Amino acid sequence: MDPKRLNTYYNVGSSSDVTAYPKGASVYGAYDLSGNVAEWTADDLRPYEGSKAPQNLPAGAAAAQFGSYKVLRGGSWKGDPFSTSLYHRNFDLPNHATDFYGFRCASTAEPNVREPS
Repeated sequence: MDPKRLNTYYNVGSSSDVTAYPKGASVYGAYDLSGNVAEWTADDLRPYEGSKAPQNLPAGAAAAQFGSYKVLRGGSWKGDPFSTSLYHRNFDLPNHATDFYGFRCASTAEPNVREPS
């Protein structure tokens, strides 16, 4: 991970404009897949298939009151190098909000087809 290519590890101290790190864009042109804000997903937190972890992990009074925990991906501007990695999975309750969680708006784009040179 190159901290100059994404907003992480308190580089800025807050979230940044999505296009602030153009050298960190994916090969598909997606910005901030890691860093800036951790991305809420629609997935309930469940153990990975084949895991021996209990299916109701984590459980507790908060989960009983507010429902399933949701998965967060990609870390944030507050994250350390491990938790900012795209593959890192975190979680929180769906009614919780902070300045380091967010969501991605996406739409279908026309393919960028290049003619052979």
